[in-house]
Amino acid sequence: MTETQVAFIGTVRKQFKGSKYVPSIHDGIMNAAAKWNLNLSTDDGKRFTDFEFQGANTMRLGNRCIKGTTKSNYDDHLRQLWRFCSIKGDYDSMLLLVTPTPKHAPAMKVETIEEFLRFK
Repeated sequence: MTETQVAFIGTVRKQFKGSKYVPSIHDGIMNAAAKWNLNLSTDDGKRFTDFEFQGANTMRLGNRCIKGTTKSNYDDHLRQLWRFCSIKGDYDSMLLLVTPTPKHAPAMKVETIEEFLRFK
């Protein structure tokens, strides 16, 4: 890792330490949903600003027979991916992580996943 990458990661960690979301996430996700003609329910004042951690009860992995701790660990990685996408501003990729996932949501960008794995 170069000095520039280390400095960037340090800056990001300081900037978002203790904060649960970036204020513009909701607007970005709603704009991305409109671009893809997706309907996101905002009933009951729901705002798409923070990742909904479901832990061992997550249904993001389908009906697979997986232990609760494994599901919780997977959900934690998805939360980190949510945060990375919000920092990057890739709201199209975040549509797959919204709960409940909209039908016909676009695939995540390969570049975003690759950068997330390098960032991690």
